[in-house]
Order: sequence, then C-alpha cells, then structure tokens
Amino acid sequence: MPAYVPHLVTVDCAAVPTGVLDIEFPADGHVAILAEVTDQDEGFVIHLPAGTETVERHPRETEPNTLTSHESFPLYAVAGTTMPGALRRSHVVEAVDYAEGDVGRACLVDNLIHEMGAILAVRWGYGIQLGGFAPAWHDPLEDRGNILFVSIPESAVFGGECVTLVSGSREQIAERRYNELEFDVES
Repeated sequence: MPAYVPHLVTVDCAAVPTGVLDIEFPADGHVAILAEVTDQDEGFVIHLPAGTETVERHPRETEPNTLTSHESFPLYAVAGTTMPGALRRSHVVEAVDYAEGDVGRACLVDNLIHEMGAILAVRWGYGIQLGGFAPAWHDPLEDRGNILFVSIPESAVFGGECVTLVSGSREQIAERRYNELEFDVES
C-alpha cells in the first residue's frame, strides 16, 4: 500500500439494514474505503471484523498531496431504487412474456419503463451508494460484467464532480475478496 491513501468512508456494517442490498455485505464490523476521488483509479477496501483493534493515523503536513481532513460525521442509510441507464422491455423476461403479442400491453410496459426512468433521473442528492446499478455514464460497470459494490461521489467528500466506483464480480464481493475489486473514476 502507498504511504498515504486518503480515507474516504467507513461503513458500520451493523447499521446497514439487512435484506435491502443486492450484494453480499458483511453483517458486522466495518468496511473502510481508502482511495483518491479525483483522478486515480486505485484504492483499497478493507473489512475490519467486529472487535478488530485499529489505530487512527493522520497525514503529516509534509506528506505530498495530502487532502484536508474533516471531522467524522454519521451517514444514515436510506433505501433507494436504481435501474440500468438503458432499460428496455426486452431486458425483463416478465415484461416480454406479459407484452407478447399484445400491442396494448407492450405500450403499457414501455410507458412504465419510461416513467420509472423519469422518476429515477431526478437527483435527490449525491449520496454514497452501496450496490444497485452504477451511476456510471461513460463506461457502465454492468456492460463489463461487474456489479457495483460502492459509489462515492466527490461531492459527498469535498464538492467536486467526479464519482469513484468500486466494483467486481458477484463472487468477489460475496467472498470478500476486496483486494480484487476495481476502482474507476468518472468525471
């Protein structure tokens, strides 16, 4: 690990409601995320099981490229809905079956998908997101066979426009092989 990688967020796993995520997430302990959120595609995800002793380290002012530290503050879980950026009727087996051979039903399904997209396009805020469809606009993770572990917008940390996406395969996430996860920055 480099001498200094900024600490972005620590998630108290026990505070995340059970059964709301579409990914396997530890039930106890903490998940710490260290990464550059501006332009670096590298970082670290560390699971600290409950009871693990840790030591807080602050960067020295003499260390290059150190960011301003902020006081800790709690984040609260809010369940949300996500969907792929280009959802089509053909992507949902149940919609294909429902609409098959019936123009009226096909129109209803297409209108529903359009309305869902309009509702979800409203930006309620730029919060940290665990699981769901990635808010990636240049290179969707799902197109590469990955799923979203966490999305951290720079605005949530210090007001910029970039978003750090941490992703991997469903197996990597379920097996907590966090050292294999990919970090991408979109701006």
